[in-house]
Amino acid sequence: MTSTNPMNAVRKALICREWKKGAPTSVICRQIESPLRPLFPIFAIMAVSSQGYASGGRQRSMLEREEISRGLAVGISIRSIAITLGRRRSKVSREIAKNGGLGRYHASDAEVAASNCAIRPKTRLLASNARLRELVAGKLAEN
Repeated sequence: MTSTNPMNAVRKALICREWKKGAPTSVICRQIESPLRPLFPIFAIMAVSSQGYASGGRQRSMLEREEISRGLAVGISIRSIAITLGRRRSKVSREIAKNGGLGRYHASDAEVAASNCAIRPKTRLLASNARLRELVAGKLAEN
């Protein structure tokens, strides 16, 4: 199969089967020998029909950041990327803006920034207060 072949039922079935197995979009594209851009509408429809918008799950995973980065690299709209990820457009837009913007977003840089933000800026209360730590340890030993 080449990218010049029209999208037929066999190719769509392969895409759906691999999507349901959880294969990354890049792997699916290689299997059917097609670039990502023409397949994005298909992935978007499958994402919305299979899960709708994701609720909760505030943090993005590295895989989501990679999908955002790949989508931006090939010129996919933020809305299409958000639909594919099952996220709200505003969340994806904020992720991009916070980590360099449309022209400079890189998944690895965004992941490093997120890790740095997750580092606790102050020492924990039990680590800094020996008296409280002993009290808590004593109470826990009673049980």
